[in-house]
Amino acid sequence: MKSVDQHTKTKKELIFDFIQANPIANIIVSGNDFLTTTVPILTKGTADEFVLYGHMAKHNAQYKYLENKKRALIIFQEKDLCTSALDTPEAQSETEFSAVHINGELKLQTEEELRSSLEKTFERLRLFYGKENTCTEKINTIIERQMHLITGFWCYPNLTSPVSRLVQ
Repeated sequence: MKSVDQHTKTKKELIFDFIQANPIANIIVSGNDFLTTTVPILTKGTADEFVLYGHMAKHNAQYKYLENKKRALIIFQEKDLCTSALDTPEAQSETEFSAVHINGELKLQTEEELRSSLEKTFERLRLFYGKENTCTEKINTIIERQMHLITGFWCYPNLTSPVSRLVQ
């Protein structure tokens, strides 16, 4: 069952809203084999023009393959992908997509960009997980202690493919 709002939004806006509502994504890059990691990926910009950003621990096996101009596939999925024709209309998702695939080019963040994007990521995840009461000072302490163990990246989309929702 679609909301009235979905009938007035453009496809770009629906895709952008989907990404923002489902910020935990899989990033896939090729190394010796294809590697994937599940990380928070957020947006900067508008539905018409945006860039994605995320972070990865330097001890992650995928880290050594993150480099400028490296191509990546980022997959955003709904939390509950199983939709059945037996579900009540209330239980069925209102979005027309079950996933969004984005092919893009990576660019590593500077230290300043990393700090700023980590702060924005913590803030977004506080809201996403309902942890609004988490102290900003505590978050800043975590960032200071852990920043040297993390790398940040931008992903500039060059192909965005929504995956249509199919009811089983």
